[in-house]
Amino acid sequence: MVLNMSVNHVDFVKAHKKIAPFTSRIIAKALVEADRRMEHHRRLIKGMKDAEASSIQRFNALPRNATIRKEYVKCGKNDCEMSHGPYYYAYWKERISSSDNQSATIWKLKKKYIGSYLPDNERRTGESQD
Repeated sequence: MVLNMSVNHVDFVKAHKKIAPFTSRIIAKALVEADRRMEHHRRLIKGMKDAEASSIQRFNALPRNATIRKEYVKCGKNDCEMSHGPYYYAYWKERISSSDNQSATIWKLKKKYIGSYLPDNERRTGESQD
């Protein structure tokens, strides 16, 4: 079976006039949906950048002797059995009290949330760039 691929101009114009109102509505809906999705993704990207900036700020405020650990945590919802993460936490010890006797020194383990992003060591403020 051979299809006749030649369509005269008059038939095309008639067909276009019949479907034009529908196609313009479909295109308008598609454009509105595309704009909505783009705005949604812009907000997601902004949130990710803000979270990264907050992580860098918290990381830079840590003491030098802190150890960074990656942890997965439970969210606490009854029906959720997943572990979420990774989230980064800093651990370090601080001297609480001391006396003349070195054996009586009391240390306390501290923990601080850094965030979902672990900054590179080069980003730490005050570090020399050799």
